[in-house]
Amino acid sequence: MATVIGRNRTVKDGVDHVIEVAGSGSLQRSINAVKVGGHIHLIGILTDPSEKTNMIMIAMKGIDIHGIYVGNCAMFDQMNEGIEKH
Repeated sequence: MATVIGRNRTVKDGVDHVIEVAGSGSLQRSINAVKVGGHIHLIGILTDPSEKTNMIMIAMKGIDIHGIYVGNCAMFDQMNEGIEKH
C-alpha cells in the first residue's frame, strides 16, 4: 500500500526507491510505483510463489531489484546475544 501512496502523492513519474516488505500482491504494485531506472529493495519473500510478476515491465523500466535476506528468529536471537556480549 505504501508504494501506491508514494507514487500518487510524491512524483508523477514514480519514486526512486521502494522498500518491498508487504508480501502477497505488492511486488507488482512496487513495480508500478517505481520510476524508470528505479530500485526495489526486496526484504524477504512473503508472496505466493504462483503470483505472476510482469517481467516485461521490469526490463522496459530498467528496474534494479535487490534481494535482502534477513534470517530467521533464531538468527535474530543469536545476533542480539552477540551484541549484548560485545
